[in-house]
Amino acid sequence: DSIVGCFSVGLVPTGSQDPYALRRQAIGLVRMIVEGELPLLLRELVREAGAAFGLEGDRLDGVTEGVLDFIRQRARTLFIESGHDYDLVDAVLAASFDLLVGVRPRLAALSHFRAAEDFDGLVIGARRVMNILKGQSPGPFDPGRLVEPASIALNEARAGASERVEKAVGEGDLDAAVRELLRLRKPIDGFFDDVMVMVDDESLRDARLGLLAEVRDLFLRVADFSLVVLEGEDRDEQEG
Repeated sequence: DSIVGCFSVGLVPTGSQDPYALRRQAIGLVRMIVEGELPLLLRELVREAGAAFGLEGDRLDGVTEGVLDFIRQRARTLFIESGHDYDLVDAVLAASFDLLVGVRPRLAALSHFRAAEDFDGLVIGARRVMNILKGQSPGPFDPGRLVEPASIALNEARAGASERVEKAVGEGDLDAAVRELLRLRKPIDGFFDDVMVMVDDESLRDARLGLLAEVRDLFLRVADFSLVVLEGEDRDEQEG
C-alpha cells in the first residue's frame, strides 16, 4: 500500500535517494512472501492497492508496471545474495515473478540439472525458439496444419510433456518438470534441422510459429531457459 501510494504521486526512489524507505519495504514484502510460502499474486495485490487510491485505466496500468518492476529488482538482488546464480534467477523470475513462492523450487531444480547432459542443448533450443518468435504474433495453434514429420514429432512430444509438466508443477515437483523439458531437446533439434519456419506460405508459417509458441509457453511454466548463460559464455553480471 505504501509503495503503490508513493509511486502514484511520483515519489519513486532514484539513485541513493529513498526517503520513504520503499526499497526496504519491497525487500520485506518479498521476504515475507517467500519465507512464509504465501501463494499470493503480486500483480493482483498491486492492482488492488492502486484501486484503493482511486487509480484506474492507463494510470493504474502504469503504476502497476512501475511497482512490479521495482519489486522485481529487489527480489532479484535477494535471490542472488542468497547464493543463486544470477542467470538462473533471471530465468526463473521471467516465469514466476508474479507468484514469488514458486521461485525457490524452480531455482533448486535448475541448479540441480545445470550439469545434466541435455541441459545446454535445451538452453540453445530455447534461445532459437525465443529468437524466432520475436516480433511475431502467431494466431491460434492448429496442429492439423503441420505437415513435416519433424514438426509433427515435436508437437507430439510437446503435447505429451505438457500434461506431465502441468502435473509436476501443480504438485510442486519442479525436478520432474525439468526432466520432462529435457526430453524435448532432441525433437527441438530435429525440428530446426529439418524445418524452415519463415516460409512464404502464410498458412505453413503460422502453423510452425504457432507450434514454437506452444513450446515457448511450456518452457515458461518453469523458467525462461533462453536467459541461462552456458559455460564459456560471458558470465559477468549485467545489472538491470
